[in-house]
Amino acid sequence: MAPENLRMVIAAFLETQAPFRKYDDQAAPKLVNAKFAGPAPVLYGSNRKQPIYCIQVDLIMTNPVFLATVDSLEARITFPPPENGGPRIQGQVWSIRGTGMSSKTCNNVPFTPFPELEQLRAKRRRALGKADP
Repeated sequence: MAPENLRMVIAAFLETQAPFRKYDDQAAPKLVNAKFAGPAPVLYGSNRKQPIYCIQVDLIMTNPVFLATVDSLEARITFPPPENGGPRIQGQVWSIRGTGMSSKTCNNVPFTPFPELEQLRAKRRRALGKADP
């Protein structure tokens, strides 16, 4: 998979994940500071190295009912071998708000901007009638 296609596949996958669809702004809170890192080789299972990709983002909550106005998320994405011949993507997403810590896997990998994810969220927000400055 070409790197630009890989980034778009990861962005589209993350847009479907529940932690990225917090209960604010019709499940499309504003997403900022998206960062992408990887691939970082990590051992899985039978001594095969499988690359892992790390993503970090901040979600901005605008609903005054919520106590939190921002949440910071981290995701780890892998592409395990396909079971039926088709591509497979797996990911874990969790909040790192308040901890200021990323996973050990993502600590030593340089992050770069991830505009593909921010643009995908902005497009969905526009479709919902949400205006971003």
